[in-house]
Amino acid sequence: MAPKRKYDNSYIKFGFTWIESNGEIKPQCVICATVLANDALKPAKLKRHLETVHSNLSDRPPQFFEGKLENLKKMKLGPSGTRFATSEKILVASFEISKLIAQSKKPHTIGETLVKPCLIKAVEEVLGLEAKKKIQEIPLSNNTIKARIELMSNDIEEQLVSKIKNSPCFALQCDESTDISNCCQLLVFVRFLDDNIIKEELLISRELETTSKGIDVLNTVSEYFQKHTISWEKLVGFCTDGAPAMLGSRSGLATLVKQKNPKAITTHCIIHRQALASKTLPGCLKETMQLAINVVNVIKSSALNTRLFKKLCSEMDADYEALLFHTEVRWLSKGNMLGRLYELRAEVEIFLADKKINELLTQFSDPTFLMNLAYLVDIFTHLNKLNLQLQGSGNKQLEDVANVFIFEDKLRAFICKLQLWLGKIGENNYSAFATLKALVEDQKYVVNRANMQENIKSHLQMLIDEFNRYFPEYSETEVKVDQKLIRNPFSMDASEVTEEIQEELIELQNDRNYVLPEITKSYNETRHRTTGYKPSQVNKSNEERILKSAYSHIKMSGPQKFKVGDVVRISKNKHVFDKGYTPNWTTELFKITSVKITNPATYLLEDMQGNPIRGAFYTEELQKTVSPDVYLVDKVLRRKGGKVFVKWLGLDKKHNSWIENTNVIWFELFILKSKSEPVENRSEPVENKSGPVENMSEPVGNRPESLENKS
Repeated sequence: MAPKRKYDNSYIKFGFTWIESNGEIKPQCVICATVLANDALKPAKLKRHLETVHSNLSDRPPQFFEGKLENLKKMKLGPSGTRFATSEKILVASFEISKLIAQSKKPHTIGETLVKPCLIKAVEEVLGLEAKKKIQEIPLSNNTIKARIELMSNDIEEQLVSKIKNSPCFALQCDESTDISNCCQLLVFVRFLDDNIIKEELLISRELETTSKGIDVLNTVSEYFQKHTISWEKLVGFCTDGAPAMLGSRSGLATLVKQKNPKAITTHCIIHRQALASKTLPGCLKETMQLAINVVNVIKSSALNTRLFKKLCSEMDADYEALLFHTEVRWLSKGNMLGRLYELRAEVEIFLADKKINELLTQFSDPTFLMNLAYLVDIFTHLNKLNLQLQGSGNKQLEDVANVFIFEDKLRAFICKLQLWLGKIGENNYSAFATLKALVEDQKYVVNRANMQENIKSHLQMLIDEFNRYFPEYSETEVKVDQKLIRNPFSMDASEVTEEIQEELIELQNDRNYVLPEITKSYNETRHRTTGYKPSQVNKSNEERILKSAYSHIKMSGPQKFKVGDVVRISKNKHVFDKGYTPNWTTELFKITSVKITNPATYLLEDMQGNPIRGAFYTEELQKTVSPDVYLVDKVLRRKGGKVFVKWLGLDKKHNSWIENTNVIWFELFILKSKSEPVENRSEPVENKSGPVENMSEPVGNRPESLENKS
């Protein structure tokens, strides 16, 4: 190794001083602050730098360079001396902006091309030129953003690895999937203890360049463990998606992990099992599902059809303007796709008719298909809800508290719901399927009810069988001792647990700080003097009787003005500056469903579609309508044959419906007396089957009885 060279004071005549960096002396130019290597501490090399880079200053005396040296010492240089030191606030701002760019998944160049120019422009306009100069110092180049993100990523990884090493045990969950660009990606999540709190983080994200066999995944994980000195001995659980490469008995990943640590427990992911169990469908419902997918593909696969359908939905004032694709790997997409298709079924039917796709139109308009589609919308809504409940880290309600016991409770409850629904369907009770219930109550679908009932019963039984097959441990009547101990240690017998914790369990059960369950039980089993019942005896069947007996001493203030079944309007809440001539009552009608025993009397309402209205209303807030079956038409959206598709005045889009043209009373708004005379409003009385309608200035229509099912 060549000896380290030393600086000589005579080198100032060449314009060089010295700086110590990484334990060695290096020459630094007093003019441009450039730092050279240690082996450049030779007069010839220093003179060459002066003559080539600063040729116009090569003839200056040493006193000139000594003055430059004093100026150089006043500058704030970094540790290496090659650049100006960045203030702490500027450095923090650079890291914060880099973090935001990474979180937004934008290219690194956006920092220099968009973010920084926007900051400079805004600061210059608001705070002036001095603040602009400070903003210009923030480094946001492409390479800087990349370096900042890598530093933050490495720091996060180091913290995570340190916490895993300090944890007494940890569990892994891995999954590999091929994306749209044929890139096979491996994701490995880790669960560990941090201050006695279970944390879940992403540990590994790698691309599998060749095959995705179990040995390939194991090698990737092993290399990471070896690099960060993570021990396999602390691994207690390993969860996979159940693919053959993961659970194979010979070369599966779970088998290979067992070879690393025989004590590790391997499991099949609960959400994957739920998704597999949810796929089961009888033949008729499979055909309905396939037809729904075909209809969506016909509209969505063509750019022209997509634009035409969007225009149609806009003209018909629909809530949505596009259908949704179904993707097999996205568990929630099937339910979302069916729900959107059902909501836009009227627009889809019109589109198929306009495009003369008669085969699909005939099948799509069939009542049997519509009933099957309505049922699929409802059942997949329930399945999607269950899937979201099982997504612990992605569900804000279960964040940091998700565990196998919560998931087990959710699955047990869903299986019990399936059994309950199966019994209700046998009794012609469709209350669990709101969308289907609206069609079942329509007389147009009477002939399809029996066949639909059998299809639903068959599907529900298939779901029960599939869930029991994929979750056999949840159908067991006996609860394991360890689960019983965790769920309710107060009901455990000390003889059922191991000797190491028997005494601790007895102390826990007899600790006065944990007697609240016993107090609650005693309260629920005590008869109340006012009601005459124990709280544990109160249920839906007797709650109304108990309420009346408990508050029978309260007198009603006068007779009730309205009764159950009356159709009323609700008073509007006007502000100080609202116009006095605007209506004081709602255009939409409501029906009284219950009269509450209060002082004064209050009423519960529902809209004409049967949806309950939140809260109770006083007598003064309601007005009984004279003609409950006459409605004002806001505008006609579409005409087809002898029918018109209308928007009702004062009602939202979901009430739009098709009605017969003969049910609409058309009359002129204006009459021209002569060409020279002004226009005059017509305000003559108009009558229809429901009674007189006076001083109308809009088309009037009789809403059909089946409007609730059509809207």
